[in-house]
Amino acid sequence: MTSAPGGAPSAARPASGPYVPRKLPRRRSRRRARFLWTLVAVVAGLVVLLGALVGVGYLRLPSAPPPSVTVSQVDWTVLEGTTSKGVGWFGSSSFNYSLAEGFPLTVTAGSSFSVVWTTMNWDTAPHTVSSVSVSSPFTLDRSTPGVPITAAAGEDDVGFSFTIGVPSSASGSYVLDVTVTTS
Repeated sequence: MTSAPGGAPSAARPASGPYVPRKLPRRRSRRRARFLWTLVAVVAGLVVLLGALVGVGYLRLPSAPPPSVTVSQVDWTVLEGTTSKGVGWFGSSSFNYSLAEGFPLTVTAGSSFSVVWTTMNWDTAPHTVSSVSVSSPFTLDRSTPGVPITAAAGEDDVGFSFTIGVPSSASGSYVLDVTVTTS
């Protein structure tokens, strides 16, 4: 050992060239790199898992609320014969539901609503309500009671409730046309 100026001992330097400090082990940076790669792998795995759950429909991404659909009125057409007095078997062959019956009605696209029809068989013979159809874009989801159904001669309070489906793609204002076929 040699003494440095001021009397403190100093490490001996090799005689061949300038002093080069030893490189320290890089354990910390290896640990850090391993941690970062593990973190990247976990995040990537979560992204793939969430993407798969959205893809199969288990998770839904937030979206805008469904649009509103306004049914401004219901126009009815009853395809029927007439009694010997010239009156339709089930009354008037065409009529509409408007303000007095609760229309206009605003519903959400993709939902359904009900329309009720109560009538009477004005004839002296039984007649059948054989089918009911509705105008596009609506669908007839259910009829209670189901059709066909026969009304006895002179039967009063022949009541129907029709569940009308509104497609999720619909928006705006519509007139619902209901056609009832009888025999």
